[in-house]
Amino acid sequence: MVDHSRWRILGHDDVVGPLLRSVREGRASHAYLITGPPRVGKGLLARTLAAAFCCTAAGAPCGVCSTCRRIADGKHPDVESLSPGGLCDESDHDHGRDSSRDVRICQVRRAERLLHLTPFESPARVVIIDPADALNAQSADAFLKTLEEPPARAVIVLAAVEPEALPETIRSRCRQVMLRTLPVAELARLLREERIVDPERAELLSRLSGGHIGWALGALDDSGFLEAREQGLDRIAEVGTGGRVERFAYAEELAGRFAKNREDVYNTLSLWAGWWRDLLLAASGVERGIVNIDRRAALGVAAARYEPAALAWFVRAIRECRQDLERNVNPRLALEHLMLRAPAVRKEG
Repeated sequence: MVDHSRWRILGHDDVVGPLLRSVREGRASHAYLITGPPRVGKGLLARTLAAAFCCTAAGAPCGVCSTCRRIADGKHPDVESLSPGGLCDESDHDHGRDSSRDVRICQVRRAERLLHLTPFESPARVVIIDPADALNAQSADAFLKTLEEPPARAVIVLAAVEPEALPETIRSRCRQVMLRTLPVAELARLLREERIVDPERAELLSRLSGGHIGWALGALDDSGFLEAREQGLDRIAEVGTGGRVERFAYAEELAGRFAKNREDVYNTLSLWAGWWRDLLLAASGVERGIVNIDRRAALGVAAARYEPAALAWFVRAIRECRQDLERNVNPRLALEHLMLRAPAVRKEG
């Protein structure tokens, strides 16, 4: 029995089908570089490739054997995954505690050691590096010799959002596979037909995701996502019409959250950017590209309160604030500066 649903990568059949067929027909490469925007299926495709090399069923990966199940769960002895904060062979290293944001050279050396071992139970040993653009200069350089002269039965799969961050010597030795975002209408159709989502919700999630199918599926499976989004949008509207005291208090709140969970604050800034961009579109009479379609009426009312030029300026300010935070600017100062740049409500008349 073959169950390809475990490895079904929605929206990318034109890429995934020929790729898996090449593995089954003995035309595989020893190294792959999967590229594309965040949350479009790169990690799932990396695990699918690993299963295609390790599963021994006809039409591999079968999706039901012990090999496929353990690879999906990240527990197979012949498949090793490297990511920032992961394991290495140095007993005194704890990358989970040192807030490492790179794939370190000691992790690469561990992967190289494992690749040179005979597979424990499968036809191949597979190392997945995700995100590969987290390889620093030293670790990328150390990995080059393994890519040039791979051990027998070794497969290397890299996944990267920014492949240009990798040296050309790395990229040129990999078979490159590109995944893309999906058109909003196509993603909405897939949600309706493959996940049985009602049309209104499918349309909303497809717009919110910007075509990133992994994001849409994650939001669909998160029962509290839409409720949290509603609360977030309500807070944006409240702060947007409030005075300087309210805005500075909100900046202080976000700065406190940033110290504990950066990604949470980045997601909040993305919500802000989407809302104010929608306001700009509504104020300019261009409603076709609005993302928060369930709040069209509120957007129309709110857009009339602001000058379009001020809205455009603030959308840029949100993007610059995120860049400042990523460059480790003091979070409170960056967020207070953002709140100072928020557009004032236009006076009547």
